[in-house]
Amino acid sequence: MSVAEVVVPAAEPALDAADLADPLAFLYAEHGRIRIACQALLRLTETPAPVNRAEAAADLLAFVAVVLPRHVADEEEGLFPLLAARARAEDRLDGVLTLLRAEHREDVELGRPLRATLERIAEHRPVRDAPLFRAYVHAFAALQRRHHMLENDTVLPLAFERLSAADMATLAHGIAARRGIALG
Repeated sequence: MSVAEVVVPAAEPALDAADLADPLAFLYAEHGRIRIACQALLRLTETPAPVNRAEAAADLLAFVAVVLPRHVADEEEGLFPLLAARARAEDRLDGVLTLLRAEHREDVELGRPLRATLERIAEHRPVRDAPLFRAYVHAFAALQRRHHMLENDTVLPLAFERLSAADMATLAHGIAARRGIALG
């Protein structure tokens, strides 16, 4: 890839019931898409500016404003409560979930200025404070990296062990509902 372009992941693939047959695999794949989006965000802060900067910013704006909050809801409203109900004392999950929930709140805080600046870039307007934008992007990307490492290494493997088939169906239905998809 040349320095001149930013590759942004599709905000979210078109989904159907088969894609949610394994909702944990879906969440894991979402983490991969978020990682790619963070790499694209970082590319927006580079000099020289990518030639498709406005287009990439518009795509990333949709990602930060729509996809990421929906993913957070998938975890906060779906995965975390189900897993907390099934966890055993030896799993020591309470502290992990408390940390992840705090990081989700931080996502929202960092997301606000990111969205405002991405809107400016998408509209071909100058960034008001490029060093501050760069700092926000780096902080956001670092948070996402740490956050998803913990989820991928601890939470999702534990969910694979602990969640029942009924829990998985509940999780899949919630993910689908948040995307306007009806599962049978």
